[in-house]
Amino acid sequence: MQDSVNVICPRSSDTWLVGCGKHLLQVQLNSASLALLWSVECGDEINSVDINDKQTYCAVADDTGSVSLIDLKSGKMHKKLSGHDNICQCVKFRPKSPWCLLSGGLDCMLFLWDFKKGQALASVNMADELRKGEVESEKSSYVVNPPLIHSLCITADGLIAAVGLENGKIMLFTIGGKGLKLASCFDAHSQGVSSLGLTNDLTLVSAGNDTRIVVWALSTARAPGKTLVWATELHSITHAEKPSGIQILNESKRIIVADETETVKIYDYS
Repeated sequence: MQDSVNVICPRSSDTWLVGCGKHLLQVQLNSASLALLWSVECGDEINSVDINDKQTYCAVADDTGSVSLIDLKSGKMHKKLSGHDNICQCVKFRPKSPWCLLSGGLDCMLFLWDFKKGQALASVNMADELRKGEVESEKSSYVVNPPLIHSLCITADGLIAAVGLENGKIMLFTIGGKGLKLASCFDAHSQGVSSLGLTNDLTLVSAGNDTRIVVWALSTARAPGKTLVWATELHSITHAEKPSGIQILNESKRIIVADETETVKIYDYS
């Protein structure tokens, strides 16, 4: 395999999913060797991989705009979801909902899927949401700096999704049985939001191309007919380089940050 590794997603301490070009590999890490368990070819370059709660399926987002569902036991293609008109950048299974997942793309679209039925339950155009209520002089910014979706995460209860955009904003959506509702939108970074992560206690961590890593506290409240969600900045960290990925360690309250250098940094967020 000559392609570079784009994505690594752990299944267990010794079994990993690895995205190399357009191939997804399941490998087992032994003390003396690396064993290939299976390999499956997706449509194009792989951008994101996620595993469902029961570890029966993984979802793969690629450059064709498709989301591929792979049976983890057999390593076979189970189903393909097609809805994005451009690159599908990120995909996440919805916790507590065995057949639902969300995908976001460079077409500015967020989809809520029922992958058992193979159909979209809801879709939201980020540009349309941002235009609502904006004055005409601000609308030209969407042409120069469109709200492409770069990152996505979902709370452990499956009720709130955070979406990171190219224009530096984060949008928070509530997720219902068959719908997505915008709860709030705020300026998080001066450049694109490259990565998002959520802790178990509703702490949101965002990493941006402005080299900042920001820790946010999410709060919720009930209102007639809707749930209110908002974010309060707790503190920020200035990283030396543009972060390419973050991983949150809940127990130790630390953030692992990878960038284009050979060094991985670890920060405390408590």
